[in-house]
Formats: sequence, C-alpha cells, structure tokens
Amino acid sequence: MALDTAGRLWLYRGNGRGGFAERTQIGHGWGSFGAVLPLRDFNGDGRADIGAITMEGKLLVSPGNGRSGFLAAKQIGTGWHTFF
Repeated sequence: MALDTAGRLWLYRGNGRGGFAERTQIGHGWGSFGAVLPLRDFNGDGRADIGAITMEGKLLVSPGNGRSGFLAAKQIGTGWHTFF
C-alpha cells in the first residue's frame, strides 16, 4: 500500500513471483494523514479495513465496504502523533 502526493491510496498486490502486479487505486483524499496502515480485518466482518493517523494524532479506522473501497472513518484513539 502506498500514498502519493495527490492523496491517492494505491494497493500493490504480490504477483506470486517475488514482484508486484499492476497497482490499483483503492482510495483518494488521504493526503491530510500522517500515516495510512493496512489493518486486515480489524472489526471482524471478513473484509479488509484500513487505519490512518492524522497529523494531530487521532487514530481512525475505515471499515472495508466489500467493493474495493472503504466506509467513513471512525476515531478510535488519540495521542498517536508520537509515531511520526
């Protein structure tokens, strides 16, 4: 997973041969975050979720929607700005 300077979030899947398949855009509007993290299935619904840390240190989780995208983020913590 990677974030570009325009705030687009990209997924780089493994190709099974030690490299990567073509990237897939999985989000946009992520440019204001200090970090974006893959969380696997954080909420137990069987879908991949994503986490983000704001520059102010808020920890957010965006549940996967099952259609290669994510639902609205929910704040689950604070004080994470020390991880930058």
